[in-house]
Amino acid sequence: MPSIELDLHTHTIASGHGSASTITDMAKTAALRGLRILGISDHGPATFGGGKPSYFRSLSQARRKRLGVEMLYGAEVNILDQQGSLYLDDSVLAHLDYVIASMHRSVKKPGTKEENTAAYIAAMHNPFVCILGHCDDVKYPIDPLAVVKTAIERQVLLEINDSSLRPDGYRGDTRFHDLMLPKVSMACFTTLPTTASLSAPAETSACTARTRIPYNRSSSSFASSSFFTFRPVITRFAPSFA
Repeated sequence: MPSIELDLHTHTIASGHGSASTITDMAKTAALRGLRILGISDHGPATFGGGKPSYFRSLSQARRKRLGVEMLYGAEVNILDQQGSLYLDDSVLAHLDYVIASMHRSVKKPGTKEENTAAYIAAMHNPFVCILGHCDDVKYPIDPLAVVKTAIERQVLLEINDSSLRPDGYRGDTRFHDLMLPKVSMACFTTLPTTASLSAPAETSACTARTRIPYNRSSSSFASSSFFTFRPVITRFAPSFA
């Protein structure tokens, strides 16, 4: 079994969609399960009962270590339209450690493959977006090649969410997308020419200095100064956190 080092897609009671745990509750469970890094990524105000801008601004004052677990504070922000507009202002996003951009049916109705692809690509051009959340959702069909190429160029991580992998998951049968995204990403990663964004020196931050999550391209080991070896597809590492 691979070692689980971190979880970046988690929701506390501040997300307002049935989550009941506080940040401290999450840190306790993370410590019990041996995680070294825990990211808090609550939903923003576009989600019913989600966190308000003032909540996300206050996270800059939150403790960076809880119960021996290194803490990162981000947000899962809704993509609102085909232009990739997000429901939190850049002035708020700029103070977070990382930003997950996602599409949810309660906020944005699914479009055509071309429309969904355009929305994801536009969102990845926001300078603070680091991760696309559950972009394997079959309700939002995409052109995987176009999305992966942009993810590599922009150094944005693509998430395969554990909820998508459940046979009875509400996103439908995502198995084809969950196989296709890694295959396409690895093919692109090994064949695309090096770009300026891909040739950034080690020890710069992930996603080309758009987050305070440090990453080292040349190392596969996790350390306090080296959390990621960049690949355009990640999984949600700790499915225990709903």
